[in-house]
Amino acid sequence: MKYLPAVFCLFFLLTPSVFSQSEIDFDSPTWLMMNSGIDAYNQGDFGGALQYFRAVLEKEGTYPEADIWIGKVFEIDGEIQLAIKQYEKALANSSQLEILEQKYQILYELAELYKTAGNNLKYEEKLQQILDDDEIYASADVQALMRVLKEKGFDSVIQLYRYQNDFSQSAHFQLGEFYFRSGRYLQAIEHCIFAVMYPFSKSISYIRDLDPVYAYENGAEFFKACRLYPETVPYFSSSKLFEGMFFLGASLYTAGEIGEAEYLWDLVSRFSQNNQLKELIRSQSRN
Repeated sequence: MKYLPAVFCLFFLLTPSVFSQSEIDFDSPTWLMMNSGIDAYNQGDFGGALQYFRAVLEKEGTYPEADIWIGKVFEIDGEIQLAIKQYEKALANSSQLEILEQKYQILYELAELYKTAGNNLKYEEKLQQILDDDEIYASADVQALMRVLKEKGFDSVIQLYRYQNDFSQSAHFQLGEFYFRSGRYLQAIEHCIFAVMYPFSKSISYIRDLDPVYAYENGAEFFKACRLYPETVPYFSSSKLFEGMFFLGASLYTAGEIGEAEYLWDLVSRFSQNNQLKELIRSQSRN
């Protein structure tokens, strides 16, 4: 959808839609009003959706789920600052969310909006807030882990450390890429390790549930084993596993760990279906 001009967008948001607020039954259960707003949103009636969500806030006073959806309406119409304000309001009241884990969805949305707005400090801050709840990362001996990576190699890391954490994996990946692109290579290595280790560990656990005798040997044998479990392929894509391996390799390469970087890149070249990553690796190899 093309962004509407700001004046027209404001007119659109404030103009009564098919669903006039006077027609909204405030005696209806809140969940029904929310569902009606979501239905209107999904049908492209953003004005009607806003009226339902605002009616929920008028009725409940505080209702972060309604703030999230109002933020979505502003976001889809390109009103980035208004969307940020609404998501920040939802975050401030996240203790009242019916599903507390939605807090991470809000933080990821805010991080993306701040990135779009060019506010890198806020982008980093929101991702770090997600990691504040990552108890595995907080309790891990990161320096020891990085020492194993540099001295014994990537496969030893996967053999020795089996950590899984779904909600923070993307935050580690995004921070790893961000730190690499901004020249903070040691920080990039740290976060890329976790961004890669989490999906490796989860996939190994999944394979072992189906094949209890499976034991991780090395990256190549792991990816060959995964061919027997095609359901791992969409997970590798959604977790951006190969992208994480690429940036881990790039950060190690820049930090002088060329051998381990080339090992990771070889795995990506052999087993990833991402042609763009493969071309980046070929370009690096020619330099």
